[in-house]
Amino acid sequence: MTTAKDDGSSVMSALRPAYFANRVLRLAIKTALAQHCGTEGLALLTVIAMTEDARRYRGPVTFWNEQLLPLVGFAKWERLDRARQSLIDAGWLAYEPGGRHRPGRYRVTIPTDLEAVADVAVDEGLSLDPPLDPPLAIPRRESSGVSTGGTTGVSRGGTFLPIPSPTPIPKPKPENKGAAIAADDVRPSKALKVKDTSKAQEPIPIPAELDTPEFQQAWSEWKEHLRQKRKPMKPLQESKQLSVWAANGVERTIGAINHSIANGWQGLFEPNAPSNGQRSAQQDDPRGNFAAGKRYLEMFGGGSHE
Repeated sequence: MTTAKDDGSSVMSALRPAYFANRVLRLAIKTALAQHCGTEGLALLTVIAMTEDARRYRGPVTFWNEQLLPLVGFAKWERLDRARQSLIDAGWLAYEPGGRHRPGRYRVTIPTDLEAVADVAVDEGLSLDPPLDPPLAIPRRESSGVSTGGTTGVSRGGTFLPIPSPTPIPKPKPENKGAAIAADDVRPSKALKVKDTSKAQEPIPIPAELDTPEFQQAWSEWKEHLRQKRKPMKPLQESKQLSVWAANGVERTIGAINHSIANGWQGLFEPNAPSNGQRSAQQDDPRGNFAAGKRYLEMFGGGSHE
């Protein structure tokens, strides 16, 4: 395990100015740190730098490895060790390993060959007067030649600030021809159709034979039962049912309503009537009860017929 350089103890106790973490991270972005230390190294450097800033740079910050793993998004210790080692080798991190009962100590640093770099913005909106010619070169250690895809890139032996020259000028937007139309030439928009609610469905009248408070309550429960089963009655269906059941009277109709709701049926059936409208097997079979069986024996002689 490689730790900080020989002057690591002095780095751990060195005084830091305010907002030092911001300068470190801005410099890491300018020099494309993610290209040669990976995104894992940049994430670890961000966690350490921001933690130092939160502690107002009173000294190094301490972490157990198990604490850093979820903060940086690592699942295995090997990824943390690899990212940490790459920052130490590049001069961005000072680290003292901990012990069995002592967490490791961390502090971010700026590589010595980058300390003189100006802390200025490098976004597309940068305007320099006069512009730098040639672009400002920032020397750094040897690294693999990887292009960043911007106006200038990271190459072997040097990093260049991505300062575009000249600054791109946005194209003017085309004029809106529709705005030149006179107000009196504009056609009025079609009026929105509003649903006419004046023709609301009138309630179906209840026949005089059934028009009692008890029946009205039961009939409301019956219609609510059908709505809950997603089988609401149509107006014509409701009118026909009322006409048919008016002949049976209030008590029989209410009994049929309560019986049908209790059984979860979609049709009205009286308690003593089969739900399918057919006679039961017991009624069709003369042997279904004692009286019918006795008549059967009297009719056919009560014995086997030769």
